[in-house]
Amino acid sequence: MVFFLSFFAILISVFNSQALGTAGLVFLAFFGLLMALINANMPAQAVQTRWGDARSAPHNPWA
Repeated sequence: MVFFLSFFAILISVFNSQALGTAGLVFLAFFGLLMALINANMPAQAVQTRWGDARSAPHNPWA
């Protein structure tokens, strides 16, 4: 919910000022927020160690 409210707040800032500098900052904020949203939805990956159980099991990226 926080991400979508942040996207909305970025959109509202465009209505306040449509200068070129504001457009650049909005683009950077949008890109950063989009990367944070993608990173928050990525599944946690198991850390593979040299001597751990991951050595004996085949690597499955979708598990």
